[in-house]
Amino acid sequence: MAGEVVSLHVGQAGVQIGWEYWRRLTMEHGIEPNGTVKPIPDDAFVAERKDTFFSEDDHGLFMPRALFIDLEPSTINQVDSAAPLLYNPDNLLRGIDGDMSGAGNNWAEGYYRGEKYEDLFLDMIRKEVSFADSVSTIQMTHSIAGGTGSGLGSFLLEKLRDEYRKVPVVSWSVFPHKSDVIVQPYNCVLALQHLIDYADATVVLGNEAISRMSSEAAAEGMPRTFNNGVIAEAMSLTTTPPRFPSWGPGGDMAQTFSLLTPEPMLHFLVPSITPLPTGYRAGTRITSMTNALSALMQPDSRLVDLQSAGRLISSVAHIQGNVKQTDVAPALAALKSDRHFPRPVDWCMSTVIPQHVATSPFVTPRARTVGCMLTNSTGVRHAFSGIVSGFDTMFDRKGFLHHFGGDEKKWSLEEAGEALSCAAMSVKDLCAEYEKAEGSDYLDIGY
Repeated sequence: MAGEVVSLHVGQAGVQIGWEYWRRLTMEHGIEPNGTVKPIPDDAFVAERKDTFFSEDDHGLFMPRALFIDLEPSTINQVDSAAPLLYNPDNLLRGIDGDMSGAGNNWAEGYYRGEKYEDLFLDMIRKEVSFADSVSTIQMTHSIAGGTGSGLGSFLLEKLRDEYRKVPVVSWSVFPHKSDVIVQPYNCVLALQHLIDYADATVVLGNEAISRMSSEAAAEGMPRTFNNGVIAEAMSLTTTPPRFPSWGPGGDMAQTFSLLTPEPMLHFLVPSITPLPTGYRAGTRITSMTNALSALMQPDSRLVDLQSAGRLISSVAHIQGNVKQTDVAPALAALKSDRHFPRPVDWCMSTVIPQHVATSPFVTPRARTVGCMLTNSTGVRHAFSGIVSGFDTMFDRKGFLHHFGGDEKKWSLEEAGEALSCAAMSVKDLCAEYEKAEGSDYLDIGY
């Protein structure tokens, strides 16, 4: 039986993604904004496990196993006002002790707030975990570009690893493109260092690729225009198997992410979805598992831009629709001849593992067949190269280093320089590790 999943949504981007994600999950489980549940339609037969993601109180009301954390109040206020009776009010943290100033788009300030109010944050998490019988996974949504999502998110990852050593921690991390945050390269490498060291799996969400999909969808008059809706759909499909059990190996989130990360350091995953937001009408032609797997391998289906897919380490595809287990073998055979199918690495059993995603009786699917794929491939290192390049350009000039070190800062200027240099080296080592993983002797020569 799948254990419970606790979700943390940190910083503005993390909270906005979390809101869209839980909006989808409540609809899929027929949960009203006040926590009551609609009766399942008479003609529907579906195995359902609300308790994996929702807790039930003594009055039979359901609320998400989720915490929303931001250092300024506006985003969480919007979440609370939209569904004031759905969430546990103790799990909505918007500012601390009257300080609503936020982290100022500075990783160090976000991390420092985590240290300053460590007991408060950990008590919130412990309380939510105590409501579960056996937590199987903790997942977190955040951005690595700003202050709260990157800095406080890094602190929470560190503490989650200390507190829950046997519980897999999965992050859904938004990688930036261009922004007005001048210290973005510093924030990113510091956050990435913590994702490398403390996350068991990280789903890489490229803001540039997702924004392009949303813009094209809006230009075509499609119904979904927001970046967070694309991310929430990928999260929903990935987390459907433990909520609506069906056939396939991924009935437990911990098992799914274990299949995706055969080597602990190589745990950064590329998500893809089909049909694309810009192809709802065309997407209705995807009617089989073979069609869906082929579409998910297309570069345009990825939620992050890569120069190439590299070599395949592992992949899990979540397919929703009228597909059968007997479809798996011919679909995988056809996929291997697809020109976009990446060449597998030689040192592990690299393959695509299909997982059927059951359909909620409360929601009409947007297409006959819908899919989301998480792929671990060596090409993911390209998602880090632009961050490293931007960092080197700024750090070589010691630009804006005073934002992280100096008077009244956590670090001295020298300490800040050392911390940033160490973080950048960790990211460069990760890129090198993925490049080494393309070799047939990766495991033999002690990398």
